[in-house]
Amino acid sequence: KGEATQATQALSQAKVTLTDPQRLAEYLVKLNGGDGAPNQLQDPALQQMVLRKARSSLHAKNWQTAEETLRPVIEANVNRVDPEFNLLLGWAVLHNEQREAMTRKTDSLRLLEAGLADAVEREHRALGSYFLATWHKLHGKEEEHVRLLKRCLRSNPKHAQAQREIRLLEKRGGTKKRSGAVDKANSWLSRLFGKG
Repeated sequence: KGEATQATQALSQAKVTLTDPQRLAEYLVKLNGGDGAPNQLQDPALQQMVLRKARSSLHAKNWQTAEETLRPVIEANVNRVDPEFNLLLGWAVLHNEQREAMTRKTDSLRLLEAGLADAVEREHRALGSYFLATWHKLHGKEEEHVRLLKRCLRSNPKHAQAQREIRLLEKRGGTKKRSGAVDKANSWLSRLFGKG
């Protein structure tokens, strides 16, 4: 009976640790070991758990929590981290308004570019291209935005967000052309009837 109580308490404590971003970050740092312990943050199973937690935080737009969840794994695996970690962390940093704007801009770009450069899988290339396209859109770089959206679609032709943005851009482009033609017609009519 005592063993069952201990196991229940251990499970409860594990749940609290995994759901509290601060405790999870402390736990991950402790796993990294400062006392000569082996680096458990390199364990693929643990990394997948961290990715699931980060994706959930990003989906809920908990940018700070996602950062706190991903950063310890990236720091423990500087040269061997799955590109998705850098991509998700870059996305979280880009949207985390608790950070200073210039730092947010430079850090997110650095992380997104690193993640995309290391991406081998089509899924990661599409994700990285879309995230970088969004970064460029937010910073007023329309040509890069479009180029990266197209790159995203080459990696994943069914990427819904990239498809939607391309369609919107095409519609806007079509609207601009039509309004230019209307302006020319109105100008011509004004000159014809002497109202110019």
